Amino acid sequence: MAANLHRAGATLVVVRRAASSAAEISAERIKVVETPSQVAEIADLVILMLPDAETVRTVCHDPDGVLAAAGANPTVMEMSTTDTEITTGLVRSQ
Repeated sequence: MAANLHRAGATLVVVRRAASSAAEISAERIKVVETPSQVAEIADLVILMLPDAETVRTVCHDPDGVLAAAGANPTVMEMSTTDTEITTGLVRSQ
């Protein structure tokens, strides 16, 4: 997905743990940050495509997670392969 968005001209903001994957695309139009909250502070749209429910919870709810970004209000698109309870929980936490 990231490669397709990048080819279409999108600028990507990725967390360092995903930076090696992003480096395979190109360093151009890719900003690497340290935490999910930094992604939320920079991006208008945060797309989550994570491997499991626990990772979604961590990325969203940890102290440096997407939902902790002070003053940020990005649209979060949760596209992970998880049950609907995870997405419902994200909506309720807003």
